[in-house]
Amino acid sequence: RSTQGRSSAASDVYKRQVRAWAGLQGTAFDGDWDWDVSVGYGKFHQKQYRNNEIDVFKAKNALQAERLEDGTIQCKDEAARADGCVPLNLFGVGSITPEMADYIRVNPTLNVYNEQATIMGYIAGDLFEMPAGPVATAFGFEYRKDSQEAVTDDALTYGGITWNLIPAFKGDISVAEIFAEASFPLLSDAPGVKHLSLETSLRLADYDLSAVGLVTSSKVGFLWSVNDELNFRGNWAVAQRAPTVNDIFEPAAGDFDSSDDICDNVSATSTGIGHDNCRLEPAIAAAIANDASFVFEDDNSGYSPNAGNPELFEEKGTTLTIGASYQPSYLEGFSIAVDYYDIYIEDAVSSFGNDEIQEQCYASSVTFGGENEFCDVITRDAEGQIEEIMQRSYNIDELSSRGVDIAVAYRYDLNEYGTVKFKLDWTHLLEHSSTKTGAVSYTHLRAHETSLHL
Repeated sequence: RSTQGRSSAASDVYKRQVRAWAGLQGTAFDGDWDWDVSVGYGKFHQKQYRNNEIDVFKAKNALQAERLEDGTIQCKDEAARADGCVPLNLFGVGSITPEMADYIRVNPTLNVYNEQATIMGYIAGDLFEMPAGPVATAFGFEYRKDSQEAVTDDALTYGGITWNLIPAFKGDISVAEIFAEASFPLLSDAPGVKHLSLETSLRLADYDLSAVGLVTSSKVGFLWSVNDELNFRGNWAVAQRAPTVNDIFEPAAGDFDSSDDICDNVSATSTGIGHDNCRLEPAIAAAIANDASFVFEDDNSGYSPNAGNPELFEEKGTTLTIGASYQPSYLEGFSIAVDYYDIYIEDAVSSFGNDEIQEQCYASSVTFGGENEFCDVITRDAEGQIEEIMQRSYNIDELSSRGVDIAVAYRYDLNEYGTVKFKLDWTHLLEHSSTKTGAVSYTHLRAHETSLHL
């Protein structure tokens, strides 16, 4: 299926997505076990045109023109003339001829391809009998390969247009997984217990990323049915999430993120945060040595390209949930469910902002200079102005979230007049915090928020 749309008057975006799936199902062991094997393939292609851009490099060549003795006007640069350079006249209505416009015009194109291929299978059945009932199990495997490719032209790779630089890249990640799940019935039809079971699962995933390798995810939980009306449940789970293709392989792509230079107003005697290390910057140090009254003034452009990081490893999340549901027999059609959740994620993939990168470089406990990786991503020109701050992905975030979810539903049958339904979802966030780890740590806390949905 393909769709077409326009993102602006100067841009066209074309999208195409293809997805196919095939599988086989059957039974084994005298029909007591079910099995399923399937393969899938999907590909998404987005092609984006940016029409009628001006190539600044060609415009510069076209404006640097000379008049020959015979009156001919030509571009001064010999290589530009060999490339078809047409001298550009900017003055006067209609002064830009079609030939001039064609020479400086560029229509950059970006093609992005995302592919996924999978093969998976499982077998499920009762493994053995316990006094309270059979142990239901499932065993399976999955192989998955995700790939991404960005194909760009020279205008996007080398610049000279209003679009950001987008270099071409290609990468893929493969993972092989095996898993097992089991439900152990512990009690059945006992005093105060209609049914009590222990739920367990385990998944092993082997990634072809050297920083990830083999990771384990697991879950232990219980389901306690007191009677036909009241149920309790709980789960404790550990999950892993490997970085994406983009997280790992994306080269530096142009972007802008405005920020103030931490070295702004640095002088020979200033005492601002990080100023001691700012005075160690060669250009600033030279200016102060030349003029004792010198005060550095920030004039940075905010250019801060984004880039992936091949050293990224997996995120790890731990989740605890405890809940109950109630469907009273005396109020037919009514139900209420209450759940408490506590989620903690460590080593989450994120990036530092420009202000944070500067603070990590100039105002942290790590030695300023080559030993500090945050200083390596800051580039300054001959006058000390920041030319670029590279924002690279790292495993730096710690995320925590606790809250309560309540769902209330009521359904009333009006017989031949239909049915009336009412549903309310209420969430109360007890705490949500994020901490970026490093020589300088940053914590953001949000607490006691409530949302209601009818």
